[in-house]
Amino acid sequence: MFGFVYNLSFIAIVPKQGTSLWIFIIGSLIIGVLFLFLLTRVPNRYRKTLIIGVTFLAGWFYFLEFMIPGNREAAPIRTQLKAAEQDLRKVDQDLSAVIIGANNRSVRITAAQRHIDFALEDLRKAQSLIESLKKPTEERYQAELKKSDSFAEKHKLDDKLSGRGEDGKIQNLQTKTLAKTIDGLSSAAGRTDNAIRLLQDVRANIAGASDKQIPELRGAVLSAITQTSFAQIEISDNFLTPYKVPISDILQVIGAFTVGIGLYSLGSIHGKSIAKRRPGWYNSFAFFAALVLMTLFAFFKEYLPANTDGRIISESIYKILFSGGLAALQATMFSLVAFYIVSAAYRAFRIKSSEAALMMMAAFFVMIGVVTFGMWLTNGLSGSLTSLRLENIQSWIMEVPNTAAQRGMMFGIGVGGLAMALRLWLSLERGSFFDKQL
Repeated sequence: MFGFVYNLSFIAIVPKQGTSLWIFIIGSLIIGVLFLFLLTRVPNRYRKTLIIGVTFLAGWFYFLEFMIPGNREAAPIRTQLKAAEQDLRKVDQDLSAVIIGANNRSVRITAAQRHIDFALEDLRKAQSLIESLKKPTEERYQAELKKSDSFAEKHKLDDKLSGRGEDGKIQNLQTKTLAKTIDGLSSAAGRTDNAIRLLQDVRANIAGASDKQIPELRGAVLSAITQTSFAQIEISDNFLTPYKVPISDILQVIGAFTVGIGLYSLGSIHGKSIAKRRPGWYNSFAFFAALVLMTLFAFFKEYLPANTDGRIISESIYKILFSGGLAALQATMFSLVAFYIVSAAYRAFRIKSSEAALMMMAAFFVMIGVVTFGMWLTNGLSGSLTSLRLENIQSWIMEVPNTAAQRGMMFGIGVGGLAMALRLWLSLERGSFFDKQL
């Protein structure tokens, strides 16, 4: 219910601009504060039970949605749609890097083009599978209708007893299920077609797009991702799958509350540091200044009227704060961390065993294969010896043994995550949070 209200509010109620938007934002903040206040009024002896109950119900929903078998015939369609969605998310990452001013713009554009081609191929395959499944489903539907009509006529059942609808068709469980499947396939086909048309337009314009056009193309890609995601929902695995979106919306709302609580905690800590003039209090002042300035100019550049002096100035200042401040600080931080990584790599690469020697050899080929000097060393190899070039050896190591090792690690991490999720779901996890009285 909460997720449905959340969806309805953001589809039909949220204004896009003007005074009504600010009223909505302020009203939402007030409602959020009141909600948190009501949660704090829950007696201590009931808080643990409330947390356990909500966690168990949410976990039970996802468990049932995963375990209840769905339409096996639609599984290949969902596989193609999921593959297309993954490729489109990579396109989004590439275009986001171009928007924030990444140095390798041409490389990112080329990668985006390649992933768009992959996504288009997957979407066309999905569209073909949808059409191939839709036709026999419609035939089964018509056969069930004839069978039901014949049964009703043979036994002289009236409309009420036979379950006829206003259109005169028998409304038994089988025909209802088939009708729902046909509607889902038709809707998924329409969404897939929309995604294909959006991506074709992006593919045709991305090569020569200017910096101002890239955000528009990214918006089209995000729309294609939405269409692909909803197409998967239209071909639901079972009756619980359509409710995954509202449940996910609930998680977003909870995440928004946690962000608010985190800001309150940071503000309290840094505010006390400034008030008591603790050592390094000026860093706390820089935190508040950065938080306020980034927030204000982010809102100004988004909601001030376009092509006005205020909008242009806000966009310029925001770009200075983001690219000249935040991005530079992040680069500096990771540059300092690089020294610790090199130190750790030196200790790890000391050859004391055959495994260490193998890792050292792999690291050597990977590092020298990505620099210009390494490529120059084996540039003369051609024909059947091309595979012995250092850049090709480096690519093989990264794509074959390294990928296999990473997948093995991810399997292990997945099993461990599943075990931890079960402990949290069944409230078996213990620690300072649950051992103390809330």
